[in-house]
Amino acid sequence: MATQGQRARRYQIQLDMIGIRRGDKLRLIDRPDQTCVVIDPRDRDARVVHRGEVKSLSAACNDAYGYGQNDPESKWSYKGDTLIAIRERFEAYHRGYDL
Repeated sequence: MATQGQRARRYQIQLDMIGIRRGDKLRLIDRPDQTCVVIDPRDRDARVVHRGEVKSLSAACNDAYGYGQNDPESKWSYKGDTLIAIRERFEAYHRGYDL
């Protein structure tokens, strides 16, 4: 598993690259009652509807945890897996391919 520093150096991934589509629901891993709905998975900072407002996934994370507590890939989950876990599986599968 990647360390926090390794994650910081990675490129931003688009949600559609890891199989998340428009209309999919994401949940906070430790607050499953808080959700957002993906409206643009191709945007580098994915656009979602959270608490009735369109915002970036990062802004939704800030709203939930407070400004500066922002690590959306480890906070949001899809079908029970964090986005970072999904990303790491994607990268492991495609290692050696030019993305």
